Amino acid sequence: MCHHDSTPQVASILTPKPQYKVANSKAFVQRIMLKTLHLPAVTVSGQSLSPVFICATSNVAQLYKFDFDPWTRCQAPDDSAPTSFWVENSAVIIICPRFEQQLKPQPVFSPGGPTDVYCPLVRGNMFVGKSFPLVRYQNYDLARQIVKLYLQGVGLGPATEPREVLDWNECVALGYEGQPLSPSERNAMNVVYYAACESSLTHLFEV
Repeated sequence: MCHHDSTPQVASILTPKPQYKVANSKAFVQRIMLKTLHLPAVTVSGQSLSPVFICATSNVAQLYKFDFDPWTRCQAPDDSAPTSFWVENSAVIIICPRFEQQLKPQPVFSPGGPTDVYCPLVRGNMFVGKSFPLVRYQNYDLARQIVKLYLQGVGLGPATEPREVLDWNECVALGYEGQPLSPSERNAMNVVYYAACESSLTHLFEV
């Protein structure tokens, strides 16, 4: 559940502050959440394109004229193989077989059910426990890729400075100064953790 001990907390999870630190990020959070929900067209290389979701198959590269093979990327033999990914400089999100094989559709909130679907314990200004159980669901997995799609080249990635981070404490530790967006706003997982904790608090009071 969303327990807190008596030590200082990062901030109220009901505001963007834990993930974004400053109230100025409220407009960004509202804007990106609305886009994630309604999927409006996005500008790519001067073109207005609607988001497209493609399930990867062995011939997907030929069907959609990609200059790389999404199927090969989906079939990587180690834990780095993605469940889904945004194709850079496009409005396309690829859904890999692992998306359905490894992820449940969405968390189930029920009395006596698993507690890792709720926002985490805060101790000493740090989230406690493993972060991934909270967000390892299909809805959050897609949300991360959709945020990347709308951020386009502005979003953080493995080769940017700072690099993209996934752990919730690393997300909170990202800087909040920068133009046009801060590192916290450029990191897709910040949006995902914010959405997950908002959802868990809504259900917490229901059950």
